[in-house]
Amino acid sequence: MRRCAGRAARRPHGPLGPGSDDDRSLLLLERLTGVEPARRGAAFVSAVAVRFPDGGSWAGRGELRGRIALAPRGDRADGYARIFELPGGRTIAELGPDVVEPHDHRRQALALAAACIGEWLASNGAMRRP
Repeated sequence: MRRCAGRAARRPHGPLGPGSDDDRSLLLLERLTGVEPARRGAAFVSAVAVRFPDGGSWAGRGELRGRIALAPRGDRADGYARIFELPGGRTIAELGPDVVEPHDHRRQALALAAACIGEWLASNGAMRRP
């Protein structure tokens, strides 16, 4: 979600303030009361930046898209995982980490960074220690 209740999502604790992920996810559900499912689109996003020894840089991101469910569901995780519904209609907490992990936004971003670093090393030669 880019914005929640008029607050930008770029804050240390997210747009909903301090507390546990469970606390914030329940507050989010409260604030979304009456909002139809089609308007509850959300994404987990991770960004990674790489700075190379030659001064070059690269930035990339991974995303896990879905929507905010109407109520918490599932017991295989807590917090936002119980309210983040994937395109198939089930929450992360219903599916569990073994099913969701391969599609994780952090994993995607880091895999892109690793590939970029690999390409840089292949074209610039591996750095050698003196």
